[in-house]
Amino acid sequence: MVDPLGAQRVEGAGDRGGRALLAGVGHADEAFGAGAGEHVGELARRVPAPLVQHGTCGIPLDLVRKLVAAGIAKVNYGEPFRAGFIAYFQEYAQTMDHGGHPWKIMQACKERLKEDMKAIIRALGSDGKA
Repeated sequence: MVDPLGAQRVEGAGDRGGRALLAGVGHADEAFGAGAGEHVGELARRVPAPLVQHGTCGIPLDLVRKLVAAGIAKVNYGEPFRAGFIAYFQEYAQTMDHGGHPWKIMQACKERLKEDMKAIIRALGSDGKA
């Protein structure tokens, strides 16, 4: 975990041209603790650069919402979407009539992932802001 006091001294943490600080709140099992939001809030107060939550796989959406409220400016969702695509592909390969055409499965996966993304955008209060 990033130490809020030490973060002020990180080269490029905002005062030396850095554009963002990737400030993980720890592994998913640590991040679920009650202090994650307070930790991020303290970092946001001490570091002038925007904070980025890198890696959200396994972190519940309500905790991500708290982290954003505490000062996270950007949330990376690559891993959950990659894992979701694989899970959806496997599901649709077994359950839909795709006639042996993987593009049909991929189209269904794409539509489902779009709905997942819309849900995240709404949950984080970003609906209609882009």
